[in-house]
Amino acid sequence: MATSAKAQDKSARVVDDNGWINVEGNPISKVGVFDYLGSEIPGAPDPDKIYQVYRSAAELSRPETLESFKLIPFINNHTWLGAEGANPGDVGVDGIVGEKVYFDYPYLRANLRVFSDEMKQELESGKAQLSPAYKYDVVPSIGSFEGQSYQYEQRNLRCGNHLARVDEGRTGADVAVMDQAINLNSDGDKTMTLEELIAALGKLDATSLAAVMAALQQMKQPEPTAEPVADEDPTNPAPAEDADPEADPAPAQDEDPDAPKAEDEDPSDATKAQDAKFAAMSKELKDLKKQVKAQDTGALLKELGKRNELAQRLTPFVGAFACDSMDTVAVAKYGLAKLGIKDVAAGHEVSALNAALAVKSTQPQTIVAFGQDSAPTKSNAVSSAIDSL
Repeated sequence: MATSAKAQDKSARVVDDNGWINVEGNPISKVGVFDYLGSEIPGAPDPDKIYQVYRSAAELSRPETLESFKLIPFINNHTWLGAEGANPGDVGVDGIVGEKVYFDYPYLRANLRVFSDEMKQELESGKAQLSPAYKYDVVPSIGSFEGQSYQYEQRNLRCGNHLARVDEGRTGADVAVMDQAINLNSDGDKTMTLEELIAALGKLDATSLAAVMAALQQMKQPEPTAEPVADEDPTNPAPAEDADPEADPAPAQDEDPDAPKAEDEDPSDATKAQDAKFAAMSKELKDLKKQVKAQDTGALLKELGKRNELAQRLTPFVGAFACDSMDTVAVAKYGLAKLGIKDVAAGHEVSALNAALAVKSTQPQTIVAFGQDSAPTKSNAVSSAIDSL
């Protein structure tokens, strides 16, 4: 028996004269076996269990499927649009999927156009995975594809509703906006992603974190312009009055001229080790300051807020926990373990936890087959420090 459902499968850009990003042949979905929570599958016996669902090449390549994905809105995060959902004007459309939709095994590909500045900034900050929303039929089916077993199949993919840009795609990182430029800082080092940066900041002690934030605040202040001194040539400063330019520098007051010079001293190994440790810490802080400065502050704060939200949503079900040193995946793994949810494929922890929390927050609930793939959160300590900027 087939059951109707809706799916939201997370997944060479050129900028034209209007400043819009255009991408040709971008993957928007993929053949394979993917994890779905039972609550996303109408009729599944256990809403909290992870089931494997097969999406075949035959279904993705159907002419009706290809046609349904043409000219659909491209938005930020999933919201079902139209008669059964929200008004697109209220949600905000950031771009559009074009008419060049075709199947190129194992991908469903399409041309994309991005209009909004917010979408452009978030693509550049690393949030680039894509997820189409559509209707399909759920068919119980036991089988295997490329060594992965499954319990259900998707059939009759239709009614493409929108394409969403998400943090973590069910389909994987290869279904993302293609050819994302590698952002290099002035020293040629690769700039951290927001997730990498927030994880690094979360591992700093309070003193080091305060140092990073103080330096960033100073970076934001305009540098004062020094007033030139009248009748002074800055390239050839005059010697001090009564000074003999040919004379050797005089020894400092109370300095013994026969005392050994500093370079002749032999510092202890302990001093050398302390200096090396300090230099390493200073370099780490300097690198982090540079990494934070390279990020868009608004995007960083927004990401921190989402990470905090995930931790806060988890706390009522597992109790308070410290997550300052955790990244998003670590928080998700912690939550899944506490909730007793097992067998989640690597890279899908955040989406699985979000789906589980959605189920637990709405008991009893009506099962709607939407993939709940939202953003991670982070600790209040880091967020509060950055809010001071």
